[in-house]
Amino acid sequence: MCMSPTLLSAAAALISLTSPPLPPQAPEPARQVRGRLINAQAQPVADALVLACDATSGLPLYGPKWLPFGSASDMQIAMASMRTAFTDAEGNFLFENAPDRPVKLVAQQWSKPPKPPKPLDVNGSIVRLVASPTVVDKDANEPVTLAPTGTAVLKVEAESANSESLVIVSTSPTIADPILGFSGWNGQFMRDALAWNRMPLGQTLFVGLPAGIVHITVFAADNNPGFGEALNIELREGHMTRVEIPWVASWSYGVHSPSPKIAEVRSAMENASLFSPVVWLKYLNDRNIVMPEPKPGSRMIIFPPDMLNTVVDLPGEAGKVRVGDSVAALAYENMRAQVTAPGRSLNPYREPVVTIKPLPENYTVD
Repeated sequence: MCMSPTLLSAAAALISLTSPPLPPQAPEPARQVRGRLINAQAQPVADALVLACDATSGLPLYGPKWLPFGSASDMQIAMASMRTAFTDAEGNFLFENAPDRPVKLVAQQWSKPPKPPKPLDVNGSIVRLVASPTVVDKDANEPVTLAPTGTAVLKVEAESANSESLVIVSTSPTIADPILGFSGWNGQFMRDALAWNRMPLGQTLFVGLPAGIVHITVFAADNNPGFGEALNIELREGHMTRVEIPWVASWSYGVHSPSPKIAEVRSAMENASLFSPVVWLKYLNDRNIVMPEPKPGSRMIIFPPDMLNTVVDLPGEAGKVRVGDSVAALAYENMRAQVTAPGRSLNPYREPVVTIKPLPENYTVD
């Protein structure tokens, strides 16, 4: 099977993340995970995709051993064998030969998708979250009922001339600035993911989300990846929240400058005479904090959550910094050099643009 490089890059967004320790490889007993999907009127929901994810990491599962995506060495195999099920006319779904461990189920529909939709394909710009993500315990033997979550609507826009960007919505924030890429997705962000979509021309409308605070990330799967995020976004029942997310990337329309928070970290490092990759890495090494190496065949470095969240004391009265923020400050300096070398001007930092409006009465989407 041949897949486009951009589609493989979308899969890399998940494969690049830190996977939990793999379960013992001894044969596991055959187990069924089955259930029924209903709407707010307790009527069955047909033709919905149910994605099985690892309950510990939140990563999708693939293959006959139901391994988390982060353990995959072959993206094509992982993508072709993602553990999915589809609801029938009565809303029933079934996973055969499931592992003897907890599994997280995420269910959604697309408006007028290709038949059948695949999780990382371009399936459409309208996504219905038809059920709240649910963890099925390893000892559960009864069918699980998946029910709807809310009436909030979220419209995500990220400037794009193609359909090669991925958006993920979670109830937990990322743990690193977008300039550190997939590293920020590790940990609780993926564990608490609500919904996802491969965005046609950078557009997605999520329908049926619960009210509350969500956090959104976007990833552009092209030859010059960009990342963006919008944190602490409010969703209200019966309202549409519209979010325009700027890209952190070296592109002509990308954000090249750090947020005030990261700029402050840079200033503290400069005051301590530590704002240099060589000097800073030695400073961290002297404190037994060793930077990870890129994955084989890749220049990409994925930082473990514990490392990103480690707080380091600076000399004298310079204060403290998170390792993740310090590395982000250095990464922005690298981008500054890359952008200005050919004589281009730096684009300033931009916040996401957020608007919230009540939905019209009897609001529907096609």
